Amino acid sequence: MERSFFFHGGYLNAVDAKGRVSLPAPFRKVIEKRAKLSFPGGDDEDKSLKIGDFAKKGCLRAFDQTYSAKLYASIRDSVAKRGLDPIEELDAIGDMTQATFGGSPDVPYDAAGRMVLPPPLRDAAGIADLAWFVGNADTIQIWNPDRFRANCADQADLLRQLDYALGERAK
Repeated sequence: MERSFFFHGGYLNAVDAKGRVSLPAPFRKVIEKRAKLSFPGGDDEDKSLKIGDFAKKGCLRAFDQTYSAKLYASIRDSVAKRGLDPIEELDAIGDMTQATFGGSPDVPYDAAGRMVLPPPLRDAAGIADLAWFVGNADTIQIWNPDRFRANCADQADLLRQLDYALGERAK
């Protein structure tokens, strides 16, 4: 059986005026475990997330190098099933990878998880002084807390966690 590690839970972190925010420690641990399984002997210094605008939801979507590799393999396999000639296949793979990865820059984070969310991404998700990180199995969603509340009213457990985190921050 393949061993998998997933992102779970919700975490609220402050965002400063320059867009600096900390990736929650439980998510960093998952990334490290996944990297060790997927890239044995790999470079521990390559700490980054690919973060893009998840316009359909109104938040940001982030994923690590392990999920990037899965996505690319999935794209390749999907295109290969079409039975295209090699040039058409190459073009199709290029189009799909550009759409998937092109608008999602690599955002590095340090050993303490500190990273800078690029201004265009913060603007797209409406993230100002707080970021609500939500584990979504293989990916992480990064929300403006108010947007999360408006768009995810059916997620009572996460809303309770968010309310608790906001209450603790207000103390």
